[in-house]
Amino acid sequence: MTVPVDAGVDEVREAVDVSGRYRLDPIDKDGKRVEGVPSGYVQITVIERNAASKDELVPTGLTSVDHALREIVRANLELARCNTELAKTVVSRQPDIMTGTAEILRAADGAGLPRREPCAWDDDEHPDDTEDGEAAPEGSPINTIMLQVAPFLQMAQAWLGQKVGMSPAPQPAARRVPARVPSDGAVSADAVTTASDVSEDDAATEPDAAERAPVADIGAHVMHIQAQLTADERRFVEGAVARLTFADMKQWQDQLARMSVKDAVAAIRAEIAKSARPAKAKPAGKPAAINQEKTS
Repeated sequence: MTVPVDAGVDEVREAVDVSGRYRLDPIDKDGKRVEGVPSGYVQITVIERNAASKDELVPTGLTSVDHALREIVRANLELARCNTELAKTVVSRQPDIMTGTAEILRAADGAGLPRREPCAWDDDEHPDDTEDGEAAPEGSPINTIMLQVAPFLQMAQAWLGQKVGMSPAPQPAARRVPARVPSDGAVSADAVTTASDVSEDDAATEPDAAERAPVADIGAHVMHIQAQLTADERRFVEGAVARLTFADMKQWQDQLARMSVKDAVAAIRAEIAKSARPAKAKPAGKPAAINQEKTS
């Protein structure tokens, strides 16, 4: 088969009858192959006439890679269509699935299968508020002072024991001195306060604070002490504890550990009375000068 040199793909397609890959060799006037000139190759697809409509015609000029990509796209479209149909089926069957599940649960309930029993609450463990006994109200000063003081004392004791390695020597606690009545019959404020809070029998029977063994549970001991104080006294203790250092806290802890509840309450009230005692007013200078003039 011979075609002109300037012939295109369409002219070659019209000259051949079978689709395929053709090699084009240059020839001279005698029909012999020209040496030194490379051959050319062309892919020809012959279209069957009246075999299919224009919409179904295979596009020309496509390589094998193009055909593979076209098939992959077609497969993806088919997969998406299948997923859509599956989702529609699941949505349409969901009410039937729920109905079947409910029927299974009813059948299991009627068959006497074991099931979890509800928790039984014992009313005896939760007594009513009308029973005898006082409960500490929420936000009570006792709870507040214990939450602040007891953990702080334990933390200070552990910190001092680990870091310092030794505890300071406990100073002797203040002894309770019985009230003495002066010759003129006047009684000091400290004597009245101490005598009213502690009886003579307790002073005679209880051992000295310096000779008592320290209590094992300082937290419970502080709670008992706080229970004997009033609201104003608790507020005073809260303010005093907030200003203490670690060393002062350790010393105060050792003193409380060696004192009984009554002795500790008496000591706290004595400190409160001492801090609340007003200072003596000094006489003004002008009246003194007037008295001096009258005397002279």
